Amino acid sequence: METCVHQSFGLLGRAKDPEDVLRESQDPVGPLSDAPALVRESTSFPYIYGYRFAYHEGKDGLTSPPATTEQILHPGSQGRQNFQAIDLSEYARSMETEGCRDIYQDTMGEFTLSLWLRKFNALIAQQVWEGWDGDRWIAAECNNGREMAWLTSWDTEKDAVEFEEAVRGIAATLQSQTELPSLSTTRDGKEAAIVSEGLRSRIFDVRNLARRARVTSRTELASHFARPQ
Repeated sequence: METCVHQSFGLLGRAKDPEDVLRESQDPVGPLSDAPALVRESTSFPYIYGYRFAYHEGKDGLTSPPATTEQILHPGSQGRQNFQAIDLSEYARSMETEGCRDIYQDTMGEFTLSLWLRKFNALIAQQVWEGWDGDRWIAAECNNGREMAWLTSWDTEKDAVEFEEAVRGIAATLQSQTELPSLSTTRDGKEAAIVSEGLRSRIFDVRNLARRARVTSRTELASHFARPQ
């Protein structure tokens, strides 16, 4: 990681090809080599993928920082990819009629999604998360305990199917490690929704009440969530 920092500042001569840096990082060595993937990869991500992002975007990356890890993972010659920003605030308010209180809402993003999936299945195929196009999840405190709802958007219907099947495959492990009640999934085109047992009757509301917008920049993303409803 230290080498990557030196190369990115030009302290070791000509900057190293970022694809070489990425390939070398696939064979972990050093103090984090035996650490869980969540720790190892979240620590190295800014150095490995951040270096590649900076290599391609230069100062432009500072002028307009990336809005999602997908834009860092997949820098392209055609510019940054837009993605589906999803706001579940209206769904959160609707849960109050079920005796639930929204306690946290966030977006996972492609990188964190990859770590999350591999936590429950280390052998899961990379293609399962590479079609990520957006997501939003809610943790809620309900009368019967902790519940969750999650809406994901994918580049293609095939990507959505692969994700839904992957979640079903890890459902038993997920429940045993998180103490969540059983999970229900549903898919409509390129979107897949997941809810825990207490919100099962409202699974279709996750999609129906979601507010969506195609965004590319952090400014557009902030504007989407700040917009009055």
